[in-house]
Amino acid sequence: MMVRLTGELVHRGLGYVVVVTGGIGYKVIMPDLVTSALGETTTMYTHEVIRENERELFGFVSMDALEVFWKLLSISGVGPRMAQKIVCSGEVLSVK
Repeated sequence: MMVRLTGELVHRGLGYVVVVTGGIGYKVIMPDLVTSALGETTTMYTHEVIRENERELFGFVSMDALEVFWKLLSISGVGPRMAQKIVCSGEVLSVK
């Protein structure tokens, strides 16, 4: 599983960024308020979700945030999008 990604932030979309490392662009799902604080060269911590028809990378600004995300995923009924929103609401407060 990919846990850390360092590269050039080449695009900010609605709810995601594209980070290029080693010539490959990765779409990383992150809330807009968190992505606005990222620089052109960035390091982020990721969790990859693989389903039958898609793969998604969820990004976080720290390893601590990723570990909280993992704990939230163990709660019944909490999926990756909800867990990320919970974790990133605290990140937004700490980034600004």
